[in-house]
Amino acid sequence: MQNKVIIPIILLTIAALLLLIVTLFLSSVIRRVYKERKYRRLDLLKKVFDKKIRESLESGTMMSTQGELLAPRNSDTWQAIEDVLLNMTNEERYRDEVLKLLSTLGYIAFYEKQLKNRNVQVRALSVDRLGRINSDASVPKLVALLDEKNPEIVSVTVRSLSRIGGQTALKAIVKRLPVILDRSIVTRKAMGMALQAFGADAIPLLVEQKAGRDNLWVMLCRLDILSRLPADPRSVRLATEHLSGTNVEVRSKALRVLGRAENIRTAHNLPELSYSIPDQGKYTKLFEERMDRLGFDAAHKERHHTYEKVYSTIMYTDDAMRYFFEQYTKLPAYGNTIFIITGDHRLPEIEMSTKIDRFHVPLIIFSPLLKRTAHIESISSQSDITPSLLAFLKKNYHIAVPSTVSWVGSGLDTDPSFRNIHKYPLKHTKTNLIDYVSGMYFIDQDTLFSIGKYMDLEPIQDEKKKNELIAEFNQYKSMNDRFTRELKLIPDSLYEQYRP
Repeated sequence: MQNKVIIPIILLTIAALLLLIVTLFLSSVIRRVYKERKYRRLDLLKKVFDKKIRESLESGTMMSTQGELLAPRNSDTWQAIEDVLLNMTNEERYRDEVLKLLSTLGYIAFYEKQLKNRNVQVRALSVDRLGRINSDASVPKLVALLDEKNPEIVSVTVRSLSRIGGQTALKAIVKRLPVILDRSIVTRKAMGMALQAFGADAIPLLVEQKAGRDNLWVMLCRLDILSRLPADPRSVRLATEHLSGTNVEVRSKALRVLGRAENIRTAHNLPELSYSIPDQGKYTKLFEERMDRLGFDAAHKERHHTYEKVYSTIMYTDDAMRYFFEQYTKLPAYGNTIFIITGDHRLPEIEMSTKIDRFHVPLIIFSPLLKRTAHIESISSQSDITPSLLAFLKKNYHIAVPSTVSWVGSGLDTDPSFRNIHKYPLKHTKTNLIDYVSGMYFIDQDTLFSIGKYMDLEPIQDEKKKNELIAEFNQYKSMNDRFTRELKLIPDSLYEQYRP
């Protein structure tokens, strides 16, 4: 009797599940059909209104046509007219009249009202629209949003103000530079791109900016943006002041500013870049001897003589490291130490040979504990060092390490042959993530290269492989964006257990 009762219940459950699946499928189909019809209707409306508006502007009859462009807010007609007008703002001959029309038809007032909406997405969309409309009258209302705590609102506001332009918007952004940079990675990215959009007008404000001068992020941001703006004597003076700073990133950014302004430095009698070292002549001679040992011909030598002082400092650094190791061998800790020697960037003064050259630095691992030497040509990155060191310590010294980790790297590849088994996102600057390496392929923005020995690049046409790398890169960026929103890489329990 009990079995007879159970069977109908199971059948009813299966029938209910099937009904639910069919219902969900049908609703999905209906939504898709509805959206397709809506988009077709929008495309048709845009064609109609594009023709009507252009004809009215060309014939000077817009005053009499305006009434035909009034539509209920958020309707398909409203959206179609807005899209047409926004596209026409990109055409110089129509821009002024179209901007007036956007105001007259109520678009600006509508989006300004939406700035107070509690829904973050609605507010962000409204801010973006006012930027695209280029509504100069909305600047005071947008400036007020720079003090919001929500990074998404602040970021989109910074971008919109940069589109609108003007001294009021520029001064408001620079004034809040320290706060916006400290808020999140998202707002930092927006700040960098926005100030570049203001062009040369941003230079005096960035140079004279006083708030947050002791803040590392602020200084790096100022120098980074100045290095991308037109060369200016004021930028050169600021960069020169920071050449002797203790932070290597600040010095690197300062060098970029100076490298961009070589002719200005000469014209304004500003100090030259100094690679002065003790016994400069001695190390210049060592540089010459090094070129002889490498078998450089006269033309090759002449090309490298352009960077003679830079190369002499490299020879000096070799000597300094030699002295360091001579002294360290006298310490008790020497016999039980692992030394890792690498660089964090290339020398910006020396011209790059390829697009990947900026990321190509040596890695030397040395220890008296090593049983043999090895020359390894396979590709690894600095992000692979820590996983390898912890694996070594775990295996040989039974150090407790977590089973769940959040490394970007996967460990050093010790195969001696030239190869790459890793995948790496690569950044030009702290705000510019546009390069990606996967195996023996490198993608720079939209161009695919194969990686050859000595890190040479060869552009190739392989849409399938390019799309594969783009998909991998987008997946990484999606995960990265999720981290910046949630600020969680590992569980709190894991952190508590293993923190120092």
